Amino acid sequence: MQYKVTDISPIEAPETYSVRFSAPDIAKKSHPGQFIEVKCGDNFLRRPFGICEADEKSGEIRFCFEVRGAGTRFLTGLEKGSLIDVLAPLGSGFPEADGKRILLVGGGIGVFPLLSFKGRYGKARFDILAAFRTKERICLEDDFRAFCENVYVATDDGSKGYKGFAASWMRENDIEKYDAVYVCGPVVMMKTCAKAAAEKKVPCFVSMEERMGCGMGACLGCACPVKDANGEKTYLRVCADGPVFDSEKILWDEL
Repeated sequence: MQYKVTDISPIEAPETYSVRFSAPDIAKKSHPGQFIEVKCGDNFLRRPFGICEADEKSGEIRFCFEVRGAGTRFLTGLEKGSLIDVLAPLGSGFPEADGKRILLVGGGIGVFPLLSFKGRYGKARFDILAAFRTKERICLEDDFRAFCENVYVATDDGSKGYKGFAASWMRENDIEKYDAVYVCGPVVMMKTCAKAAAEKKVPCFVSMEERMGCGMGACLGCACPVKDANGEKTYLRVCADGPVFDSEKILWDEL
């Protein structure tokens, strides 16, 4: 389907952009943690992007991206009024959060999909730990302050906030007060965060990243090794069975 772009603008981090397009049908159906697949010019494969916001009132969908290749470079040429070819909403999102206290943990561009909780689950309480390499990469702080009770920032080099990795912060703080941890970011970060949550016996759900060919489970290009109900190794499709999984089911050492 093609939708009309209502806004495209750079955000705080270098080479990073926010796009909004009008899609009332997607806004009504989407859930936090789901994603879209966007056709990027003449590139054969679509590019997946987590949904940042789905506003039922305005009917707008927002996604953010960092320029990393030909596909995302194409998107920087969009203008207000341009048409964008999108498949959405795809995948399964995070578990129901209403009435719960949730710690969101995002690493780098992994913070983008976590913004999808904004305006959702009115009886939920959210905090976020946003982890970046340096203070120059920090973005969307104000967006998260709009609905999170606490916004914690960590940087690898200590240039702002906590100095160190997200998992270290989790080990040094009282995360037992949360009903669950929802994580999105690089695989190495999610692996260590999942371990930190398990050590404190806090349920943890992760949004996995894989290259996705079709986005609907047909090509099997995004298979992820997991444990089945009997503890045996099997595979699930990140695009169709995920991207969100219970972290304890992931066979992290095989990724």
